[in-house]
Amino acid sequence: MLISDPSSTGIERVENMDMAYISFGDPALPSLHYKYFVGRNILKHELYDVAVLTIKNPDDKLPRALYLQNQSNQVMEHVHLIGYGHINQPDKHIDLKCEVVHPNSVLLSEQYVMQNETVFKKDLMSHGKDPNLVDEYYCGFNEEHRLLLHTSMEYGASGAPIINITGKGRQLAVVGVFIGAIPKFFFKLSKEKQRCFPDEHRIEYGARMDYIYKELNKFDSSLAAEVFG
Repeated sequence: MLISDPSSTGIERVENMDMAYISFGDPALPSLHYKYFVGRNILKHELYDVAVLTIKNPDDKLPRALYLQNQSNQVMEHVHLIGYGHINQPDKHIDLKCEVVHPNSVLLSEQYVMQNETVFKKDLMSHGKDPNLVDEYYCGFNEEHRLLLHTSMEYGASGAPIINITGKGRQLAVVGVFIGAIPKFFFKLSKEKQRCFPDEHRIEYGARMDYIYKELNKFDSSLAAEVFG
């Protein structure tokens, strides 16, 4: 986790969690808003990159919970993303109508990378990066729990809720949790090569909420009912 192991050493410092807090204000500055401190880690799922935590100091000022969708019952063409902000656009906190990507279209992106494999590897080697990163291509894109999409939120979106508007009542539903982007080697390319990389071949992804529900339900069905109630 970023908090317990910020330098990715492989050694988690659990005591760091005592300093972690959640702020529901905008902007999320501790001097302006009440801090809710992170409590016990109930469940952590490495593959889905999610964790269920308690809050040490809950009160009646907590915002109303979002509806978490525990089953996939419709085809989605677009979703909406709420995040901390684009690295080059710090005031951007929402990305509306992000296109949902069908796994079949990723095959075209793989072809593009394969056709330009030598170019990308040379670019990585030219500034001391591992050229073998290119061989990973779009690794894992077809895993069932992944929800693929196009978004321009970039850095600052990790952990963000992926939202769909469902039903006749136009209800907001969280259908996933944002994780990251593929191909991963893109972020190691030179700025010149990044600018030339077609947007349609950069694909972001999250963990589907119905799969998260299944895992939580297997772990503790009463807790799943409470979280997804």
